[in-house]
Amino acid sequence: MKKKAGPKKKAKTKHAAPIKAEDDWLGSQAEGEDELGIGSEDEPEGADEALEELDAAEADDDENDSMDRLDDTNEGGDAQLGSRILARVAEGKQTDLNALKQEIQDDASLLSQWRKAQELGEKRTREEVFKGLVSNCSTYFGYSEELAEYFLQMFSPETAIKFFEANEQQRPLTLRTNTLKARRSSLMQALTQRKVQVDPIGNWTKVGLKVYQSQVPVGATPEYLGGHYMIQSASSFIPVMALAPQQDEVVLDMAAAPGGKTTYIGQLMRNTGTLFANDLRKDRCKALVANVHRLGLTNVVVTNLDGKKLSKMLPRLDR
Repeated sequence: MKKKAGPKKKAKTKHAAPIKAEDDWLGSQAEGEDELGIGSEDEPEGADEALEELDAAEADDDENDSMDRLDDTNEGGDAQLGSRILARVAEGKQTDLNALKQEIQDDASLLSQWRKAQELGEKRTREEVFKGLVSNCSTYFGYSEELAEYFLQMFSPETAIKFFEANEQQRPLTLRTNTLKARRSSLMQALTQRKVQVDPIGNWTKVGLKVYQSQVPVGATPEYLGGHYMIQSASSFIPVMALAPQQDEVVLDMAAAPGGKTTYIGQLMRNTGTLFANDLRKDRCKALVANVHRLGLTNVVVTNLDGKKLSKMLPRLDR
């Protein structure tokens, strides 16, 4: 059960507050990093208040972000699914969910082998089968018919069904090791000692960890507060890996809050160059600033600007 949050205290921090267009947005890179880019693990002044705001913002982000969800119209999918099923039952069109799922699978198979289906005597037209599949997927998976049709046209019917089913699965909790402050192996040992069961996500990432079970909140460990890791979905690693930022470059993250991808970019840049982290919403910049400081990044300039105006204000960008 979540405790009701009390009134928030304003963070009296003296660090990296989001800046507006009229401010000096160029900033300067902090000193005190060693050659390996390993920063001090001491928290910056005012970090406690900032971290309180961070936890609240991250909780909100986890609920609303994330691969965040495919379409805002599908929020409350379980309730939507239930109401649609009840409506079909009332109309005498639906009595068995298993039968509905089987009908979806059968129609998807028909569409993928349409010529053979016609040879075997299928009486419906292809358009009728497709329309029925869209309606059934909308009912069973809780999508709007427009969105269900969009994915059924984007993918083959059988692939689209697998996609819908995959989205029904609960996402695993994953962490990203902050190599500016820790190695993944040492982080695994530290978390294991705190009764947090973790394993590497896979061979495709050298920093990801998957949490199987934890007897403590993973967002409140000393390692988390010290900036040794970020709670971040594994899927959001991939855009940063594809971007492949290099040291000493000038990089822009136009919609940066709450900072998962931003801090990974800065980590790969090893605190060199300049990383502009922008977000249009000032309230979300609080979490961004807190994460930047918690993870020990010193090459980040946080801005609170309209992304459409950035091209006239920022210097030449490498990425």
